[in-house]
Amino acid sequence: MCLPQENCCMLKPLLILASVLLLLPNIPGIQLKTSTTSYNGKEKFNPELSYINSVDKLEKYVDAAAKDKNIAFTSLEYAEILDNAIALRFYKGQSNKTLQQNWITVVADKLAGTNYSMLLSADDILQYPNAAVMQQNLVMMELLKRKNIEYRNISLNEKDALEIKSGSNWYFFDVSNEPNIKAEERISGNHGIYASNLSGYYGPASHAAFGNGLINIKRGNVNDSAIASIQAVQIFTTILSKTAWIFSLLMLWAVRKRPFKLYAIKPKGKYIQMFPMQSLYNA
Repeated sequence: MCLPQENCCMLKPLLILASVLLLLPNIPGIQLKTSTTSYNGKEKFNPELSYINSVDKLEKYVDAAAKDKNIAFTSLEYAEILDNAIALRFYKGQSNKTLQQNWITVVADKLAGTNYSMLLSADDILQYPNAAVMQQNLVMMELLKRKNIEYRNISLNEKDALEIKSGSNWYFFDVSNEPNIKAEERISGNHGIYASNLSGYYGPASHAAFGNGLINIKRGNVNDSAIASIQAVQIFTTILSKTAWIFSLLMLWAVRKRPFKLYAIKPKGKYIQMFPMQSLYNA
């Protein structure tokens, strides 16, 4: 039996309301109140470098510094200049998408504590003075990719860092915590075996985060930023956040076009016959 006329009348305003609510987050100027991260005054962050708001500008800045010191663009020294530039450009604190960009992930992060709204494009991240550890690494990876320098993610007890290849060796970089490590001490294998090895680089406060025993080291694939799964979620939810309100309107259109009839059931031998009844209302 088709939906009664009364149910149809109730459904229409609900679909209109749903469409409006799904459209509202896409309107410029509407924001969801979130916690903000401010500079703590302890990091290397230099606000004068805020003009570097694209990878192109970052590349020009690092290239100029390397030329002044006659450093090759594919060398370990170039990676160290880039590492220092990233440390000066950002202070720690995740930068995220806005409601207008993807309200689904923003709301999900707020309610469930996920990180699906975090910015992943290097150029997008460079629009902000703050960036999470992973985001600073993504900016660094983007320029390393342009210079054909191999890199890979490394996790030390869930702490994110990078290893960069120069010659036949891999070298350790941790831009977010800015440890004081000499070039020869960066070689993979000279660090990160026991927590005591890291205490000299990070100091007691940071050392505590590694624990006192064997460090669990995980290395990613070469030249892989390991963000494919988050990117897939962002692509899908971005499309959905922009179009969800349209589905409500389509459902409303379908409801309005659908004929609503009541039927009388009358037994006829072994069979049942259904006769349409005259409705007192028009759909």
